[in-house]
Amino acid sequence: MNSQEPQGAQTNGRAKRRLRSALLLLGDLAAFPVAWFAAVTTAMVLNRATLDDFYPFASPGGTVYSVMSILVVLALAFNGQYSRRAAFWEEVGVIWRHVAMAALLQFALNFFVQVSYTRVIMLLAWFFVLVTVPAGRLITRELLMRMGWWRRKALVVGDGEGARQACAAMRHERHMGIEVVGVVTTSGHVSWAAECGPGFDVHSATEGIDNIAIKLGCEVIMVALDRDGAPQAERITRALRAKAFEIFVIPPMHGLPVQGMQALHFFSNDVLFLRLQYRLLSPGARLVKRSIDVVASAMLLAAFSPLMALVAWRIWREDGGPVFYTQPRVGKDGEDFAFIKFRSMVKHADAALNAWRTDKPELFQRYEESNFKLADDPRVLKVGQWIRRRSIDELPQLWNVLRGDMSLVGPRPLLRRELSRYNPAAMTLYEQVLPGITGLWQVSGRSDTTFLQRANLDTWYVRNWSLWVDWVILLKTFRVVLSARGAM
Repeated sequence: MNSQEPQGAQTNGRAKRRLRSALLLLGDLAAFPVAWFAAVTTAMVLNRATLDDFYPFASPGGTVYSVMSILVVLALAFNGQYSRRAAFWEEVGVIWRHVAMAALLQFALNFFVQVSYTRVIMLLAWFFVLVTVPAGRLITRELLMRMGWWRRKALVVGDGEGARQACAAMRHERHMGIEVVGVVTTSGHVSWAAECGPGFDVHSATEGIDNIAIKLGCEVIMVALDRDGAPQAERITRALRAKAFEIFVIPPMHGLPVQGMQALHFFSNDVLFLRLQYRLLSPGARLVKRSIDVVASAMLLAAFSPLMALVAWRIWREDGGPVFYTQPRVGKDGEDFAFIKFRSMVKHADAALNAWRTDKPELFQRYEESNFKLADDPRVLKVGQWIRRRSIDELPQLWNVLRGDMSLVGPRPLLRRELSRYNPAAMTLYEQVLPGITGLWQVSGRSDTTFLQRANLDTWYVRNWSLWVDWVILLKTFRVVLSARGAM
């Protein structure tokens, strides 16, 4: 790791890094034939392929697919995807961009020179690649972690919010394999050390950062000092860069739109400009998002109409009408709209809630402290428990999306009584966008989170929106709904 380590340890570390990279590369290469076999199998079910198609080189299209597969892997290698570590969804985004370009190139070749007559297989193969490559990476990394070859120890320098967020990010992104094992404090106190679990060491900067890293066996050092420590961070980074550590610098910029931030470099000038973008507030982004909402909500309403009819009948059978529950919620520009759900509670549930203030004050207090939800709410119908657990009660909101009151993805729509709990800056951002059926709050624990955490997640979404963020949230929503995590 540095000159103080035995030469054998350095050689062993380099060999492990090369082996890790080679295994990741082999995993990606294996994902393409797996996708091809899955595509041919599916096409055979549709009577659009034969057993001969399992051999990719049996047709010009399969040969081009194989060549394109190798080009994708080479492009990923050139992009550093087998040497550096990144957050899972960031990595998936890079993979999908390269796969999409390769697929479009093959389809263009097929259009102009007719290299393939198996278009169904080609379409299915590239679709399956979008799943098999990320899945293959997760499996490969899981194997490497079990072998003990993926874990890298990290040391964080700092004791403020930036350092705390750096530790939290590494805990959240388990498959990055970077484990923060200690923190170097410059003030002598770390108030959040207990959040990091047992075995987390707190050290003083007087011991020497590189010495601490060597003692703990750390390969990574994260410099995360707050604004007042900027000069010190520069000195620390300059002193460490001559060592063989991998260094991350976490700038003290909390509450800014980090997604899509553009870095501007200037030749021969030691200065970095960061251009901030609130992409969700641009007219073009709003138009694209709204177009997707209209098309997707119309298709989903048609697809789920039999299920919605069944739910309506079960509510009516258990408790009579009405089957829908409407409630005024605060939408874009601070205007109220009629928020629609399947009724999951008994009739006159609001009146019963108001009665709790005097009749059951402890229950009402617990209701307020739990983000206005109760896991054992006595007002919930039997069918209501089922549709809440699977979020089926939210399906009528697709009509809200089609009407333009809501979006598929966005901040959770607020009640008027909740406005006072949002700070002015968060409220300003909230009122500039459409609230959503799903969002960061729903995929981050829902009822298991506090109201403050919910507000922070909503504002993060508005600051950092992109179509990719929406897509990731939708994918995570399916997982959350299937697991019923945080549902009430």
